[in-house]
Amino acid sequence: GELRAVNQIDKRLAEIAKLGFKGCILPASARGKVVPPAGLELLFAATVSEAAGLAFPNEPRTVPEPADLD
Repeated sequence: GELRAVNQIDKRLAEIAKLGFKGCILPASARGKVVPPAGLELLFAATVSEAAGLAFPNEPRTVPEPADLD
């Protein structure tokens, strides 16, 4: 699925920086529209799958088989 923008992103980024987070994954549509607080790295992804790959880079990316409904 597609990642979508949220309201008040600047305030949200400032808050997570205050809480000690070092990075944040944002929708690709936000690229160039936000300035990260000092010490906060911004990563951008277009889809949830892409965001998961950024968040967990060493995890194998597999698609589960559909359940057998018979």
